[in-house]
Amino acid sequence: MPSRPPPPSPTLRVRSKQLEVEIRMLRAHLDELVAEHKHVQSQLRSIVYPILQIPPEIIAEIFVWCLSGGPKSQAQTTAHLKSVPMQLACVCRDWRNIAFSTPQIWCFVTASLNSNLFYTRPYFTRLGTSPVVPLEVIARYCHQWETVKIDLMDRDAALLGKVKGRLPLLQKLTVSVYGESLGDTFGQAPKLRDLDVTVINTSARALSPTNFPWSQLNVFRGESLSIEDCFQVLRLTPHLECCTFSGWFGDSNGLPVLPLNLPSLRSLSLLNPEQFGWFLGALTLPGLEDLRLSILARQIPSFCEFIYRSSCSLKQLALRTSSMLSYEALSKLWEAVPTVTHIDVSPGIFSDQMTRLLFEQKAVLPNLCGVAVDGKGPDSSTMDYQLLLDMLRSRQHPAVDGPPSSIQSFGFRSSEGWDIALDIVSQFKSMVKERMEIQMDVTIPLHALITNVSL
Repeated sequence: MPSRPPPPSPTLRVRSKQLEVEIRMLRAHLDELVAEHKHVQSQLRSIVYPILQIPPEIIAEIFVWCLSGGPKSQAQTTAHLKSVPMQLACVCRDWRNIAFSTPQIWCFVTASLNSNLFYTRPYFTRLGTSPVVPLEVIARYCHQWETVKIDLMDRDAALLGKVKGRLPLLQKLTVSVYGESLGDTFGQAPKLRDLDVTVINTSARALSPTNFPWSQLNVFRGESLSIEDCFQVLRLTPHLECCTFSGWFGDSNGLPVLPLNLPSLRSLSLLNPEQFGWFLGALTLPGLEDLRLSILARQIPSFCEFIYRSSCSLKQLALRTSSMLSYEALSKLWEAVPTVTHIDVSPGIFSDQMTRLLFEQKAVLPNLCGVAVDGKGPDSSTMDYQLLLDMLRSRQHPAVDGPPSSIQSFGFRSSEGWDIALDIVSQFKSMVKERMEIQMDVTIPLHALITNVSL
């Protein structure tokens, strides 16, 4: 005969009864909490928040002012503008509806386009992800776009077709291109004046005459363009006033046979020290006033030749170098630009040789009234700060037979971790009393601050 299971012990029966009692108590407590929760929810729904009583039209107007500081304000900042629309749309359902029905707040957009969705990428995120806006919402208001930053992931015809020919107010466009061509999506933008193009993941020419309304552009910035594209931009933009090229690639085959004359160009930045000579040898810029270069010692003759050929009157000159320049090289450099009033240089250029040159020869840069030194480099420790101070003082109050103007402002940015002696900083500070504007971003030794906290 099969064996019977043992009867339950009295202990198990007692524990079962205890659990039943605890369950009934917990259920009763849960019922109390549910009832209290319903009561609280009912009270919350009965509360009328003041902001909910504001008409949607007024809230929409507040959104517009929040975005731009007021309708058509000139004080927009890129970092602020890129985050505001989606911050407003993610607060609540009512605000999202108001945001999506207020075209003015979509005038300033930062976005990444692909064939499925329009992803805005503001600083504000929810649950660790960037909010996603349906493409049709943004495309619906593309006729309101004024300032737009777009990462163009592909060339989906349906996507780009939603904005093509519908950009009557677009004034500033920043676009990153991943393919070999942009097409003519942005070719019809009658108010476009400011263009920034970055080419990513391509070694071929990315630009064509139909990409943008080139002839009306005033400002252009290009990064990672081929040398052929750089000069095509210059040929297609007769009214260009400000231009920046950085990180270009290619060889000299794309250079024009004769120097390209651009009389309207006032500001030029060439941020590739190895090949900027190609540009200077291929350009004539009679109206140039602001020039920014990374220069090497062997390129100074090309620089001087460019200045003399252009017969331009430079006012502002920013130069960077990775090596020290000799006294003779600096003499040739500054003799070519006697009209310069402001310089922004690296320590390799603002060396002891240059300081002595400015101190000893008053005819060098006679109109100089502003000096800035970017010491955030490995050669900042070689500067003779006392000699620099003596030079500034000597040109702060010009003599009767001295230069027609004096240095009125000086700025210095030191390398991280490089300490400047406290007495030097104090001497710079004392020059403020003599009506010279001093701006210094320096590191002061901790022990000096402890011993002289009144600095």
